[in-house]
Amino acid sequence: MNIMVGKTYTKELNRSVFVLECTTDGKLIAVLQDKTSMLGTPQPGSRVADFLLSSDETAFHRLLTEAQEQAIACWDDFYIETPSGRNNISISAFVADNRVLITGSFREPAEESMEKQVKQAKESLEVFAYTVSHDLREPVRMVKSFMELLLKKYGETLDEKAKSYIGYATDGAGRLDIMIQDLLHYYRCTRDMEIQPADMNEVVKKAEAKLHTVLADRGVRLAYGALPVIAANADGMQTVAEHVIRQLLPALLETPAPVIRVSSSSIQGNRQIEFSCNGAAPDPGQLRDIFNLFYNRAQQGTAGSALNGMAVAKRIIEHLGGSISVMAATEGGMAVLIILPGELL
Repeated sequence: MNIMVGKTYTKELNRSVFVLECTTDGKLIAVLQDKTSMLGTPQPGSRVADFLLSSDETAFHRLLTEAQEQAIACWDDFYIETPSGRNNISISAFVADNRVLITGSFREPAEESMEKQVKQAKESLEVFAYTVSHDLREPVRMVKSFMELLLKKYGETLDEKAKSYIGYATDGAGRLDIMIQDLLHYYRCTRDMEIQPADMNEVVKKAEAKLHTVLADRGVRLAYGALPVIAANADGMQTVAEHVIRQLLPALLETPAPVIRVSSSSIQGNRQIEFSCNGAAPDPGQLRDIFNLFYNRAQQGTAGSALNGMAVAKRIIEHLGGSISVMAATEGGMAVLIILPGELL
């Protein structure tokens, strides 16, 4: 049983779907409000429990008793049957002058409400991160430009230490600009991405063509049979495939006949796409950090992008409603498992 007082109860009245006035023994006096006409046309003198509740009548009368004994607004959750169907309703009762004021408000299940709050918070965070990243580029470019102008105009009058300081500042601004571009790419990669039929044969073929040079240089063969058409997004899945293949390449450095295999299977009504290689098994630390946004920063140093492609792959797969994981392959090497909802198209 729950209680509400003061302003909290006033707020409850404002958002109520219906408001009833009844006697202390639960008989209707009047319908004061029925925003959705969900109650039908109850008659004065009828028992509220009869037209409001098809079950939980005992709990409803316990609510009335609690409100009278406490002399305070009390509420509880009920499933009620109305002309519009079965509804999850929060019903409150407040007793005054031997009359009971009963209000009903739609109530979301706690898990759905929490899921909605988490989703809203995530979306707000993404908008904030994207905005900050975008707005940061201008001052960073300005720092880099003025450092270069300073060196160009006054370079002859500066000693080597001053020039090195300017070099550090220019290099730092350049790396920061690259990281900002990485963040912008990360948040843009799922923009306007809709779920559409994706032929995984074409997806893998295009990814192989794009990575032809790096695969040929390392002697890596890409092996796949007939792959399905799935509910995903062809462009997004091609990006995922490219990043996954790149992730598997280091494990094949010492392998005599390096192969990356792509296969598909059905798992409890979902579609699993597996990329596996016959190289070295991953260490536990790699598995733990493999989806971190800037996992490759230390390896990349100051040259080029430090954005982790597997973080991008994870973002795309989750946007499509699926999941992605990395593990040691059954027969040695590494495997990347992608699970997407839905059967074949």
